[in-house]
Amino acid sequence: MKYMVKSGRVSYSKGLMGKLLGIKPVVEVKNHGKTEAFGKPFTEKASMKLVMNEMTRFVGSNKVWGYAISHADNQQGADWYAEQLEKLTGKKAVFVQQASPVLVTNVGPGVIAVSVMLE
Repeated sequence: MKYMVKSGRVSYSKGLMGKLLGIKPVVEVKNHGKTEAFGKPFTEKASMKLVMNEMTRFVGSNKVWGYAISHADNQQGADWYAEQLEKLTGKKAVFVQQASPVLVTNVGPGVIAVSVMLE
């Protein structure tokens, strides 16, 4: 939450409450580039399950062109997503690599970004 407050994506008061409650926010970037809170689970495991449930719904019966995973010092989590998405799509990730400094500055260390392109 600290990095989301610093970047201005979350107000100080909401950030303080989120930090006190131990919330691990899940943020979605829409087509127009605007970010929206997608979920507010209390554990990293719960947030990972939430994201995979959304990915399953998003992919549905659509054909996936490819997907990529970026992370900030969270190789284990990125590998888990790669495994789950390979099961879901039948394809390997286009890449799994370190996130850009911009992503880390705005959301903080440990972040994992999953990007999916449909055909």
